[in-house]
Amino acid sequence: MIATFRSTTRRRPVLVVAAWVLAALASVVAATAFPTTETDEDLAFLPEDSASAEYLAQHLRDRRTDPPAETATLAVPTPDGAEAALPEVERLAQLLRSDAEGSRMAVDDPVVSPDSGLVVLDVELRVDEDELVDAVTRLRELCEEWQTTSGLTAYVTGEGGVDADLDAGDVDLWLLVCSVVVVAVILGLVYRSPTLWLLPVATGVVAVLVARGLVLLLPHLSVTVTELTGSIGTVVVFGVCTDYALLLLNRLRRSPSSHDRGEAVAAAYREVRQPVLVSAATIVLAVLALSFSPIPGISGLGPALAVGVACAAAASLTLLPALLDLTGRRVRPATGPGAWDRAAATVLRRPWVALGGAAVVLVCLGAAAFSWSSSADPLVNIDDSADSKRGALLVREHFGASATSPLMVSFSAAAPRDAVADLSDATESQGLATGVLGTEQVGDRTEVALVLATDPYSRSWADAAEQVRTIATGIDPGALVGGAAAEALDREEAVQSQLLHHAPVVLAALLVALWVWLRSLQASLVVIASGCLACLAAVGASVAAPTSLTGSAQSSAEVLLFGLLFLTAFGVDYLVFLVDGIRRAPAGTRRRRVAAGLASTGPVITSAGVVLAATFAVLLLVPETNVRQVGLLVAAGVLIDTLVVRTLLVPHLLARTGGRWA
Repeated sequence: MIATFRSTTRRRPVLVVAAWVLAALASVVAATAFPTTETDEDLAFLPEDSASAEYLAQHLRDRRTDPPAETATLAVPTPDGAEAALPEVERLAQLLRSDAEGSRMAVDDPVVSPDSGLVVLDVELRVDEDELVDAVTRLRELCEEWQTTSGLTAYVTGEGGVDADLDAGDVDLWLLVCSVVVVAVILGLVYRSPTLWLLPVATGVVAVLVARGLVLLLPHLSVTVTELTGSIGTVVVFGVCTDYALLLLNRLRRSPSSHDRGEAVAAAYREVRQPVLVSAATIVLAVLALSFSPIPGISGLGPALAVGVACAAAASLTLLPALLDLTGRRVRPATGPGAWDRAAATVLRRPWVALGGAAVVLVCLGAAAFSWSSSADPLVNIDDSADSKRGALLVREHFGASATSPLMVSFSAAAPRDAVADLSDATESQGLATGVLGTEQVGDRTEVALVLATDPYSRSWADAAEQVRTIATGIDPGALVGGAAAEALDREEAVQSQLLHHAPVVLAALLVALWVWLRSLQASLVVIASGCLACLAAVGASVAAPTSLTGSAQSSAEVLLFGLLFLTAFGVDYLVFLVDGIRRAPAGTRRRRVAAGLASTGPVITSAGVVLAATFAVLLLVPETNVRQVGLLVAAGVLIDTLVVRTLLVPHLLARTGGRWA
């Protein structure tokens, strides 16, 4: 079938290009016509069978008729005491009410913290989701105007402030634009051509657009699609497609100069077909492991990325050859022994120097990895410099962390009349809670904010919440328990469980796949082990990175899950390129064939690694620190894998590995 595709691209390149362009245009039209297939509800990132998900689902159903609104909290530190600052805070409240946009703001009365060190002002923003950023921006402008005369500072935090700080607009579009610019610059330097870079970049852009259109169909198959799917999917598809394009162009560089353009492209196609398909299959196998996540927003990422990688492979094997045939672009041929020929000879001639250098890098970075820790605190996902995070930390400091993240208990209409009092008495008598923060009637249910006696986002808080749930259901069998802290803990526990239970399964599946392809268990184990070392070193590099890059000194388990998954898949990807080069090397001793394979694939693996690392580094521009940390982790890991593991470590191990793999 693949051979038939190539025959079609050579005979009718215009039809192939037209088919891909039409598919891309259809995807753009579909994305415009059906923009609501994405969801960013918190429910999408909760385990479906968790108590907090059940509570949130009921809460959203009860509030579905409420007008759209989000609450922003103004946190005003009062170093000279709240009594002196209250008149100024009252003036701020009046300023907000009298503003032209005041009809969309409902301002509550100021609340003073128990230590009189902070005054908070809740502002309900009655706006739609797409108007939230503008409303918060206006709110901050009014606060700045007030600050010039009051001598005080107001931080805009709360749900509204946080959501506005995490909103990056059409993130998929500018991620794609930044990726294109970065890759175009790198390819221009690698191939020293002012126009050749257009072909792999155009192929990658078309693959991204087509994949985006196909992903829009997934919600109709009960697959959850979120903004995270678009952000990570754009980078993965564009990076993988560019890698495959580089492999084809590298083969073209090494084709005999006597070949005409069509014959050279056909020969290069035949050589890259198997490694591209094997590479795509291993990446698809790895990302599909996400489908087993109990969190819909993560499980939906698996099939979405699998579709994207399949589009990248298909575009590189059909669209790029057709563009080369159609445009007549030639690739500057390789001329004689180059830097990589000399590097390969040096690496294998001085094994202990190469192995020692690799060991120093991997051990030093790997040691730092053991200081990595995760936190369920949602503030971890906000940049340390963000106005909303600084305000939220002030509120916690002065009001207490437990009071700002209460456990929510929802009693049904059938609950006893004294259910709230019974709950309060039972939890306080057992030392589980310090009191009830407040109650609210939502639909026909009564919601109770219960302040637990332990710090939120900790294991002890989760244990106390489970005990409260037992007490609440004893009072009212229809009672539900949830809240922000419960949701964060349930999500973190689910991701950690997936890391512990699914990671070995993924490694085992990749080991079997490599065993089938390499025909050597020993060589397959070498590949998997070296990949694990690269992952460990990448985690260490991300730990040592400054917070100006990561956005936060803390991290979450989701970062480790995504980062290690992508690194494992891409590490195998480059190994496939290397082994294919070794297998195509002239007959000789295994050491000579490994040297020839390293020399022939070194340029493409290095350039592909740099391109993929630069593509993932674009994620550092996203405001969510979890996504930024994934980008940094994968970028660092790809560079370590490309420049250290595949260059210095793996060639020596493969040269000494038995079996028929070569």
